Amino acid sequence: MFTKHAHKRAQQRVIPPLIEDLLLLYGDHKYEPGNKEIYFFSKKSKKRMARDLGAPIVGCLSKFLNVAMVKASNDDVVTVFKRTKKIKNKIRGRKCQSHIAESI
Repeated sequence: MFTKHAHKRAQQRVIPPLIEDLLLLYGDHKYEPGNKEIYFFSKKSKKRMARDLGAPIVGCLSKFLNVAMVKASNDDVVTVFKRTKKIKNKIRGRKCQSHIAESI
């Protein structure tokens, strides 16, 4: 569920709902202090998406794939934003597991 703030930010930053759904399905995530998770598209997640949806579709969506989403512990999406820097995907020397790998 999106908070009012997240919905407003998605509209302001022109992030389509399809991209938000793809972030939750294919995006990698990283745990942050305060029981938050940041979802983002990594190279691996883009390859998974291209394998499942097709490379031409991912190519068309490529201008929207540099986004991230912050999700609270109660599964509410707090905010969405366009990434300007790389999100480091390492925690204490180990790489994070992707969202899909944990759900299997």
